[in-house]
Amino acid sequence: MMLDICLGTRSSWKILFVLSEAPGKAVSRKEIHELTNLGNKVLTKFLMLLEKFEIIISEHIGNKYYYKMNMNNPYNAFILDVIRQEKSSMNNPDFRILNILRDFIYEITNIDMEDIAAVYFFGSYAKRTFNKSSDIDVAIILKKKNTSLELDITKTIDNIEKRYYKEIQPHYYTLKEFEDKKNKLILEIKKDGIRLM
Repeated sequence: MMLDICLGTRSSWKILFVLSEAPGKAVSRKEIHELTNLGNKVLTKFLMLLEKFEIIISEHIGNKYYYKMNMNNPYNAFILDVIRQEKSSMNNPDFRILNILRDFIYEITNIDMEDIAAVYFFGSYAKRTFNKSSDIDVAIILKKKNTSLELDITKTIDNIEKRYYKEIQPHYYTLKEFEDKKNKLILEIKKDGIRLM
């Protein structure tokens, strides 16, 4: 098997994240589409690719296609373990929040990785004390003050908020500011935050 071909894209992993929630359960194509936000063409391509490499299997029931993990494939135990470890390291966030965070990190790494020192996920979602109106708190630590980069990241956040209908609250700090031992929010981020990057 050529792992880089079947597993080397975000689209493949987005599908696997959905199917890994309940590996033995069949999930409809429509549900996968809604949960991944992948376009129809891309979704079709990567479902077919994962099936060709026997990572997933499909069933045609009625007028719908259903997909699930192929538990006879020895690689799937490893894939599921990696996914579980990632979720566990992030305090098992809800699937939708994890998708939002993945898209956020992916998109900001395309802006400017050089000047971003770290990104933390914190607040009610990270602590699992959220309610319906909670926003997603992220701390973005920059090597030095960079207003242009902050604006670019804020535009990216606006696009993600429109896509997912969920507010993301960015908190920008420089490395020097993040060393402030008197700032209560910084202390909370260091205590309860989950480093994403």
